[in-house]
Amino acid sequence: MPELSIHSFLPKARKYLNQTRPQSVPSWSPDADFELIPLPQGEYNMNFQVRQGSIDWVLRVNTASQLGLSPQAQIAYEYNTLALLQPAKVAPKPFFLDDTLHHLPFGVLGMSFIPGEALDYHQDLEMAAHLLARYHQLIVPPDKIHLI
Repeated sequence: MPELSIHSFLPKARKYLNQTRPQSVPSWSPDADFELIPLPQGEYNMNFQVRQGSIDWVLRVNTASQLGLSPQAQIAYEYNTLALLQPAKVAPKPFFLDDTLHHLPFGVLGMSFIPGEALDYHQDLEMAAHLLARYHQLIVPPDKIHLI
């Protein structure tokens, strides 16, 4: 399969939002116009900043799995992981999960947008270590642990 370009995928992402009209994004109206801004593309996903007035959130489209999971299982894994990390208050808040593959051949999730810059390991290493430490301090009931 040829590598997907986030810029060529932009019309499909817009069509997806217009067709599915997500209702669970706080303060976002599927009836109003919105801007779709490509964010840096990862190896396994495409992320788009969805902007509507002062409302910003992220549409994440998974194109492959680094864990060898199916498209549905990969996006559900990511959604569940974000939900698991919510008590630490350092990860995006998941808004919705679409693992049906009805509108796109990929899993999709909506999550909060956290503004920032790319990590600079020389400058941000200590801060990143503190964030990871917060994750590792979470007390998670055994029946909620799904991590591989």
